[in-house]
Amino acid sequence: MVEVKTLGLVASTVLPLLAWMVTRRQRSHLYVAAYASWIGCVDLLRRNSPLQSLVLDRALSLSYSFFFLACLIHYFLTGRAARTSTRVILGLWPIVFVWLAASPPLSVAVFQRAFLATYSATTVIAWVVILAAVSRRRELRPTLSHLALVLYAAGDAVAICFPLLHWRVDEWRIVMVGYLICLTTSIVAHLVFLFSARTEPARLGQTSG
Repeated sequence: MVEVKTLGLVASTVLPLLAWMVTRRQRSHLYVAAYASWIGCVDLLRRNSPLQSLVLDRALSLSYSFFFLACLIHYFLTGRAARTSTRVILGLWPIVFVWLAASPPLSVAVFQRAFLATYSATTVIAWVVILAAVSRRRELRPTLSHLALVLYAAGDAVAICFPLLHWRVDEWRIVMVGYLICLTTSIVAHLVFLFSARTEPARLGQTSG
């Protein structure tokens, strides 16, 4: 388990670096890079500081779901409704943060149920948005940004679906391995993009010469 956690931390650190490199050639990748950076920073903060029992830790945990859904709607949907939905979702997290800070401390069990409900709901909504966009938006042109978000959504789907099988295995380890695979796949996709972008000018130069 320790090895998987360490690899996950490495992957969540490497991915944002590659995502920011991609933004130099594909500016629209900015929000994915920002989201990946947020996850990487929060993972580092939560694993290296005594926040596990504090309100801040719980608010940071919930931020994953809110920020991911806002990011996904930004890339997969379009129009005024999509922009409004993105702003509303982003505005909800500070409200939740203040509520957690102002309310009496929640028990671990109560917070875990609330977190699981939020996490599951946003994952289901995310896949509804993805499938609706793919099936209805004829003009949608998938990019690396879309692929990266689908991989995040796939990791979330494993996290909420696999425990429902009740197999006699370490479910949490399987979830972490599945998420690590998704992160690794995203890293490879970013490297392929960067390599292709680097070699393309060379090819054009050879052709013009």
